[in-house]
Amino acid sequence: MESYVSNDAGSIKTSPSANITGGSEFCRDTVKGLCDTVFHKEMPAEVISEVNRRFGNVYSENPEGYAVIISDRADVYSLSDIGLLFGAYALLRRNKSGEIKKGAVYSYPRIAIRGVKVFLPSRENIPFFKEFVKFASFYGCNSIMIETGGALEYEKHPEINEGWEEYCRIFNEYQGKTIDVQKSFGWMKNSIHFENGGGSWLTQEEVSKLVDFCRKYYMDVVPEIPTLSHSDYLLTRHPELAERAEDPLPNSYCPSNPETYKLIFDIFDETIEVFRPTTVNIGHDEYYDICLCEKCRKKDAADIYADDVNKIYKYFKDRGIGIAMWGDKLLNVITEAGYHYGGSQIEYDTADGRHYTVPATYKSIEKIPKDITIVNWYWRIDRKLDKVYFENGLENVLYGNFKPMQIYDCRERMDGKISGYYISNWSSLDPAHIQRNGIFAGIAYAAAMFWKPDFCESEFESNFINVSNDIFCYNYNVANPGNYASVVHTTSETRPHKEFV
Repeated sequence: MESYVSNDAGSIKTSPSANITGGSEFCRDTVKGLCDTVFHKEMPAEVISEVNRRFGNVYSENPEGYAVIISDRADVYSLSDIGLLFGAYALLRRNKSGEIKKGAVYSYPRIAIRGVKVFLPSRENIPFFKEFVKFASFYGCNSIMIETGGALEYEKHPEINEGWEEYCRIFNEYQGKTIDVQKSFGWMKNSIHFENGGGSWLTQEEVSKLVDFCRKYYMDVVPEIPTLSHSDYLLTRHPELAERAEDPLPNSYCPSNPETYKLIFDIFDETIEVFRPTTVNIGHDEYYDICLCEKCRKKDAADIYADDVNKIYKYFKDRGIGIAMWGDKLLNVITEAGYHYGGSQIEYDTADGRHYTVPATYKSIEKIPKDITIVNWYWRIDRKLDKVYFENGLENVLYGNFKPMQIYDCRERMDGKISGYYISNWSSLDPAHIQRNGIFAGIAYAAAMFWKPDFCESEFESNFINVSNDIFCYNYNVANPGNYASVVHTTSETRPHKEFV
């Protein structure tokens, strides 16, 4: 993560009795046992001059940037608490076998929002959740988006949690059952997030403590409350609110039924109390059950979609909270091969000869407030889609489902236009799934991409090796990973893994 590093002659030996002053208690604890350190929540002119002298007029005012000057002691400078924490991590990384090299470090992020999107952990994985937050923070993340769904306790509606557990048991029968269920009815269905909360739920007190833990690392915590689509957790015990009455496992509610909003506003009330957020992600992706029921059939699909967004927007606006939403249904995406995605009109036939239509919703982009944050997960389909949001006045756009290893010219695409990213894990929050899905690697790779000025995106192999080595050093608390491999078990049997998505 260090943008600029210079080394002077000599080093400081670490000491368990090192004197740490200034900054927050958390920052002081982070560097405990290193060397005498002073945290300064400022960036004095003389420090800026020193940075420019050492590195060539590179200083750029950034609230999360930091400078670390190491002589007979370490001085850490930043304009913010999170910047001081990043500076503390830089000092940790200078520790090589009990000695801290004298010199200077200066760094700042090239993009504002650097986040991860996860499900709530199962109760047994709460300790890992905390380790994961530490890892994300160490690699420069400042935001975490946590999907609640049926995995958060609702005291006003305990039936939702009961229904969620029963619903999740259906999909735990065998690996890949979610895909089989999605394909079994003929009509398009949402992806199924039964791993959220480990197929169960956490109490409000437990989740509140997790939120507090994230904020200790100065992370913005954004709850994602799936609404309109991905509402299966609401409909397990309230099928009367479903848009598609014939679906035994419905996933979209009826936006023309007033009872729908009584229920979801109750859910919002409790979620706000637990998270105390400044922004809430309201979901609204993968919306397929549109204009089906008697109340909705004669309405325009774009109006239905926009009206639902606007009702929810007003609820949060009245409480001083902004909203974010996934942006796919605002786009009229038709590929050169003729495939329809997002908010375009989708026509499809089933194997048994039935024909279905998903009406277009893309014109709703003209009907919603312009201060909504858009989480765009169609960045990989066509770079031109970014412009559609901007041309319609939606200026705050992030990349969701972000995989930094999959964009060749990412910094050029995002610089000055895209506000940030969320690296997304759509399965269990446990070590095996986080590693298998490339989340550890993605977080560390993005840190190198958006903190290092000389990062060359075309050098993928060397970049990935460097990132892998760095993660090894982090996990095993060593200065150098060395070059070795230990093979502890082999097998000739091939057992293909069924992907969740």
